[in-house]
Amino acid sequence: MDNGNNIFDVLTIRVTGERLDSILAGDGAYLKARKEIEGVSVQMKEHGFSEKEMQMIDGLVCAYISQGICCMRAAYQQGFKDCVCLLNEIGLIK
Repeated sequence: MDNGNNIFDVLTIRVTGERLDSILAGDGAYLKARKEIEGVSVQMKEHGFSEKEMQMIDGLVCAYISQGICCMRAAYQQGFKDCVCLLNEIGLIK
């Protein structure tokens, strides 16, 4: 992927990186998931994993987060492209 060298990438980074935080702050499903993550995090800390085990778990979680970010960015970009195509098809843009 072109990392911010065109206007489409700049818009995607701006919207997914900045505006999304304010949108998610009011999303009940997101807030519920965040609370669940916090609970599991507390459980893991209480479990007594070794430093090496915690690093492995952290690495796995980071990999999942990276994958999710890639999926989110691709979905947003595809939705934006679909919207442009729809506007073009109904004659609002050329």
